[in-house]
Amino acid sequence: TTSLATDGGAVDIASSGATTTVKGTLNVDEAVTLDTTLDVTGATTLSNTLTVSGTGNSSFIGNVGIGTSSPSAKLEVNGGIIRFGGSDHEAVQLRISALNTAGVATSTSSILMEGYEDRAQGIYFLDTGHPGKKWFAGINYFTGFDTYSIGYDADGGGVVQHTEKSLLTVKGSTGNVGIGTNNPQSKLDVEGGVAIGATYSGTHAAPSNGLLVEGNVGIGTTPSAGVKLEVDGDIKIGGGTPISKIITGIINSNGTKALGSGFTSTRTSSGRYRITFDSAFSSLPVALATDNSDEEWDDNNVNIRVFENKIEVAIRDIDANAFEDSKFSFIAIGL
Repeated sequence: TTSLATDGGAVDIASSGATTTVKGTLNVDEAVTLDTTLDVTGATTLSNTLTVSGTGNSSFIGNVGIGTSSPSAKLEVNGGIIRFGGSDHEAVQLRISALNTAGVATSTSSILMEGYEDRAQGIYFLDTGHPGKKWFAGINYFTGFDTYSIGYDADGGGVVQHTEKSLLTVKGSTGNVGIGTNNPQSKLDVEGGVAIGATYSGTHAAPSNGLLVEGNVGIGTTPSAGVKLEVDGDIKIGGGTPISKIITGIINSNGTKALGSGFTSTRTSSGRYRITFDSAFSSLPVALATDNSDEEWDDNNVNIRVFENKIEVAIRDIDANAFEDSKFSFIAIGL
């Protein structure tokens, strides 16, 4: 037995294991409650509420509109909020699938958010255990459509006013990435200190607005093995004169190289040596040489002549007033 009854304008459809079939259009201006199967072959328009109390499946062949009478998609909601889940401690999942059969053109899955006038669009994460706090990922209000941000708001601000709360920002027009800034001017723009390296990361704090690096560093070049800092170009320390090259070494008393690179060395005569640079300085460098004799408090006098491509060193024994072979070290600094 199936009944179709009204009570104060409402429509109540009840049955026991049967189906109520409407072949045509069903228009209801009041609430509808279903305890059985309702099969409508035409359009269904409800001006009030629809309640389905059964445990079986509900299906709609055509488009479904909520808040609109002319849906253009399988489900179209005009205005308001769509909420999933309740308070019964059950997991809630929204799954979007585009399954594909071998040999059939590939299908894709996507979420499309469409806004207007650069208004904020994004995903927000809230927790009832942390009222007023939220994570967000999306387009920030006031920063423009080409700015995508990930951020955290611990103050409970409005859901669209997140410009100053951004932790990570990507500019679509430039590809620049900002950490701590929502207007990055470089490919990577960091406001604050940076720690790099497996040992330093998560255990050592970088200096304020500074850099802490565990491995080797190359500026303008790839650093050579075992070299902590290698720079290809000029260096200016403090307010001093820029420099681009530093050559240091230790020379044995027979003129052979004991330590250093970027030069060759030779003993030209007793107590006289020539250091030839592999690459000449562009102007006269500043150079210094000091005796490295094994004799304690040796009274040798070291003289040096400086050229763009070499330095010449002469070592004289003051007491004997004669040139004397001796081990020595040097440094040359310039452009």
